[in-house]
Amino acid sequence: MNSKNLIANLGGKDNIESISHCMTRIRIKVKNPQSVNRRQIASEKNVIKEQFVGHEYQIIVSNNVEKEFASLQKQMHSGGNDFTAIEWKTIPSQILVPILPLYTTAAIFQGVLVLIKLCNLVSADNYQFLLNLIRLPVFCLPIIIGYSTAKSIKLNPLAGIGFGIELMAVHHYFKAFPNYVGSFIPVILVCLASKIIFVFLDKKIRGIIGATYNFTLGFIITSVIGILFLAPIGLFLGKLFSDTIKLIMLKVPVIAALVSSILYLFLVVKGQHWWLTLLALNNLGALGYSWLFAFTSTAQFGQLGAVLGIATKHKEIKNKKVKDTVKNCLFCIIEPALYGYTTLKKSRYISSLVGLALSAIYLAIANAKMYAFPSSIFSLVNPEQPTWDSLITGLISILIAIFASFIAALVSEQNNSLPKIKVTAPIAGTYFDIAQSKDQTFASKVLGDGIAITPLSSTNADIYAPVNGKIIMIAPDQHAFGIKTTAGVELLVHVGIDTVKLKKAAVKLNLKVGQLVARGDKVGNVNINNIIQAGYNPETLLIALKNPEYYFDKNNLYLIKRKNETR
Repeated sequence: MNSKNLIANLGGKDNIESISHCMTRIRIKVKNPQSVNRRQIASEKNVIKEQFVGHEYQIIVSNNVEKEFASLQKQMHSGGNDFTAIEWKTIPSQILVPILPLYTTAAIFQGVLVLIKLCNLVSADNYQFLLNLIRLPVFCLPIIIGYSTAKSIKLNPLAGIGFGIELMAVHHYFKAFPNYVGSFIPVILVCLASKIIFVFLDKKIRGIIGATYNFTLGFIITSVIGILFLAPIGLFLGKLFSDTIKLIMLKVPVIAALVSSILYLFLVVKGQHWWLTLLALNNLGALGYSWLFAFTSTAQFGQLGAVLGIATKHKEIKNKKVKDTVKNCLFCIIEPALYGYTTLKKSRYISSLVGLALSAIYLAIANAKMYAFPSSIFSLVNPEQPTWDSLITGLISILIAIFASFIAALVSEQNNSLPKIKVTAPIAGTYFDIAQSKDQTFASKVLGDGIAITPLSSTNADIYAPVNGKIIMIAPDQHAFGIKTTAGVELLVHVGIDTVKLKKAAVKLNLKVGQLVARGDKVGNVNINNIIQAGYNPETLLIALKNPEYYFDKNNLYLIKRKNETR
């Protein structure tokens, strides 16, 4: 993406309140959503999808989100302002994303070590020593989370590390205090409180004295409040969450698995799944394992199966886009599958969910748990008592997710053999959904669905017949004409917005009512320069007038006969 252009399309720096990011998307809080040029942003390189979730504008990128964000952040800061304000609802992703590589590495090493142990290639003593070494990131969770939380709320990271060390040491030296090893909610609460305290001190004590002593004073005050009140409250909340989840899992595991899988995929689409990840991580720290991680561990394989089913149905299995999407799924990156395939239609989304849900139910019946973060097939193995059965359970769950979603997509996906009519854009240019047209009447789709086209030329352009059919209407000033296909579908071509006021000064059509035309026939010419000079928009619209038997496939430019249903 071009960061300078992106800022302009977001309505400029004045329209941007704050920016942040997670693993796959850049999150932007804008003041006026109407000022965002969504169509231009969607056309940027590496952008898979853009969407508003509440008041937050999200840009899902295909790869290297950190590089794209850094470039945007640098461009934003060029004016001297700080746009990386604290976004409280994205705090979970801001905390977890930076530390994910560390825990991924630990999970991989643990998986390799477990495999070595299962093959009897390491002694019991050496295995336990290496396992303790690999699990240090979980043991030191308060320190690591403290550091990451401090950075996410723009607090001195050293304070976060200090609070984490404090909480780990307090039980060792004073047995009356709780043991915070493996916990993270206490240190998050302490860091949040310290942010308030440090901001207060910085306002009240300024100059050299403030710069010298505010950190020390704030750290001492926060430490006392944290150790005596906040950390115990955090530990209680963490235990409450983990015990509640444990109770639910033990009482109704199948229902819990089904709800978890459905909720997780929904939250991924909304970009809020990190809240569920925090709950799962809390279980991992408190219990040493997590059901939630297990039940959501095959999400990427459900997406993979659905994509393969869709591609097989449409005979596109060798398509580069399909191959790239499959590769991303294998590396646990599901956004390309979600936004490139499965969220485009409700039936596709449900197909991808079928595999995940059935896999989660199977794992619940098998009483499977995850013993590392992030999830993998090896994370299902209890490192204290490793068995091949856990690996086999994981493999079966993956196969269920892939094949169930594959079959569901294959069955539900619309067949290519359905009657369809190829449509050609009536003018050379870039087309997009008519819902984003500058003409509010057409954008409301009151006449029907369709596309809007930004002409490629800024001077003159030819006008073409969009389909084979008969001309049934020509506007007196020639700015629009209607055509009817042999299947009875009527289309309207409208050249420019409000160009009726130009009275033949821009559009010349070589047509007459009743004339038969073929798709792609040149039927006229438009002087785009005249439209622009007169102060009008040359955006050209192609509308499929409402028809109960056909719908307009705008992605591939086809009129497709409905399959005995109203779409």
